[in-house]
Amino acid sequence: MNKYFIFSRKVINHFLGWLQYIFGIKPLSVFVLCYHGIGDANNFYNVTVDNFRKQMDYLSTFTSFISLEQLGLYLDRKMNLSGPAVAITFDDGYQSVLQIREIIKKYNIKPAIFVISDPGKINRVEIENDYSLLNTKDIKTLIKDQWDIGSHSKTHESFAKLTKSKIIEEVIDSKSALSRDLGIDIKYFAYPKGVYSMPIVEAAKQAKYQLAFSMDDNPLMPGTDKLTISRIGINASHSLQEFKYLFTPWVQKMRKVLK
Repeated sequence: MNKYFIFSRKVINHFLGWLQYIFGIKPLSVFVLCYHGIGDANNFYNVTVDNFRKQMDYLSTFTSFISLEQLGLYLDRKMNLSGPAVAITFDDGYQSVLQIREIIKKYNIKPAIFVISDPGKINRVEIENDYSLLNTKDIKTLIKDQWDIGSHSKTHESFAKLTKSKIIEEVIDSKSALSRDLGIDIKYFAYPKGVYSMPIVEAAKQAKYQLAFSMDDNPLMPGTDKLTISRIGINASHSLQEFKYLFTPWVQKMRKVLK
């Protein structure tokens, strides 16, 4: 990502975060974070183990960690949440997430990871790296740790270019393949890079996903569309101080403008 853009974003987020603190504006009531890989600080989409630990430690001081099931109940108006609450998610299904299992347990986080159903055919151009992906044994280890497993499509093709038959493969068939291979019901889907269209959302509905996640910057509240749930992306460019401002209303609105 352009260094000038990152610098400008940091300045704007720090200013808005400070201003909201002065005016006593509270953080978002409910939000979802999106991570990718863990470890290699040279990759823009990664977060180091140490930074992840610091971020979870900060979140634990003012939020409660909720599962995707609890998030769905909240959106359906079937569950009240007192105070800020956050759901932690990971996209792509990298083996590097295994490094943070103990951190997850320490803070009683209820994470979800969205994996590729046919990792041998994953589009490496789209994910922009050659990192190792979780194998079936790894995923079952996370299931034992009580992680939620969702689909992140069959091969991570560009969702801006999918034909009708490819939509069926990437959205619907990936669900049935993961359910078969893992022996569990796959309830959740994350659109690769947050890209979706009405036909893609209709396919998610047809597949009977309970929740599906985008990368939009819209607030979450009871009644929010459960098949286009917004998430906040966290990456290597976020300092801990900037991280602390990402969950405030003005910064959320500015993210939408900057995109």
